Amino acid sequence: MDKKQPTAATEKFERLRMRQHAFPTDIEALWSNLSCQFDVQKSQYKHAALIGFDSGSASHLRQICTQLNVAECSVAPSVQVLNDASLMDTYDVIILNLDAFEDMVQAVDILFQFRVRLPEVAVILIASDVRGDDLGRERAPICDATLRAPVNLPRLRCALQAAMSVQDTAKTARPAH
Repeated sequence: MDKKQPTAATEKFERLRMRQHAFPTDIEALWSNLSCQFDVQKSQYKHAALIGFDSGSASHLRQICTQLNVAECSVAPSVQVLNDASLMDTYDVIILNLDAFEDMVQAVDILFQFRVRLPEVAVILIASDVRGDDLGRERAPICDATLRAPVNLPRLRCALQAAMSVQDTAKTARPAH
């Protein structure tokens, strides 16, 4: 059997397809990834809460937080802890398993109320059913960053840095009392 030689059109299509895989089309994601790679600032978060994760996922996230110099990392298996403002006020950042909620509408309502009560606490959501990481401001009423599960160290570092940036901006925008 003779092997067919690729045509010029086929070769051009393959080069285009390779180029699309090599370069993300989402400029915001590209900028976020680049800025995280060059940002050497260490995490300023001292107290983190991992909420709604099973023990294996919580352990994995706790190890990552330790590598990112988060001083204390508490684990709460239930998302109901979000309703305790006095407890949540002790954390700089919460990392929340969005999949732990039974209903997405309920999750949005709870997170919106949480942000109204405690806007100074950074919120990072982790979910298995999102298309990809989102470090933009579209979800600002409920969180500072969203990551697709499973999470690794570089991606959580980027999310913490994005959340830190958002929180710093919010602090400077708030009027002094």
